[in-house]
Amino acid sequence: MITENVRSEKLLEILSIYPSLILLLKNKYRTDEMWKVCLAKEPALFQYLNDPSDELCEFVLDLDGNNVKYLNDKGIRITKDMALKAIRSNPESLLNLPDNIKTKEIYKDAFDIDPSLMINYANIDKDYLLSKIDENPANIQYIKDPDEDLICHALDLDPNTIVYVENFTPRILSIMATKYPEIAGLLGLSDNDLNGGEYIG
Repeated sequence: MITENVRSEKLLEILSIYPSLILLLKNKYRTDEMWKVCLAKEPALFQYLNDPSDELCEFVLDLDGNNVKYLNDKGIRITKDMALKAIRSNPESLLNLPDNIKTKEIYKDAFDIDPSLMINYANIDKDYLLSKIDENPANIQYIKDPDEDLICHALDLDPNTIVYVENFTPRILSIMATKYPEIAGLLGLSDNDLNGGEYIG
């Protein structure tokens, strides 16, 4: 005679191979343990889970933060811990977090993992942006409407960031003339340009 424990073990074994089969089970037979086995294989199955426990929510967000969008769809209150888990497993989940949960810490966590996300946001703390440029001057390309200070800081550290400059101000031209005259020549900047004339690229 097959005991309940043996039956559960067999079922878990089958679900670990064919995780989508959990959708064929009646709700009353589905356990959190079964869901964990299935979600570990196919995190997107979470969208079919009704009324998930906080534990299952955190478990699936650890696997793929993109599942935070299903929490929104299900009307589940997203906690700060859930948001951080989502960000750390998939920083793009920041785009699906409700505004009321987005703190400076959450933004910074996402930007630290994937600086390209900064392009979606204005009004980021300037000191933080400077630190991201210090980390990698090419991060200037991900800053939405960078001011002259940020551009000059990036140029000061790496002349290659000139490729991200759209408006050549006198100050930017001065940096090119004094620090990188050989590159300025390659860009076709004349002495007049480098001495404060307007450059039109």
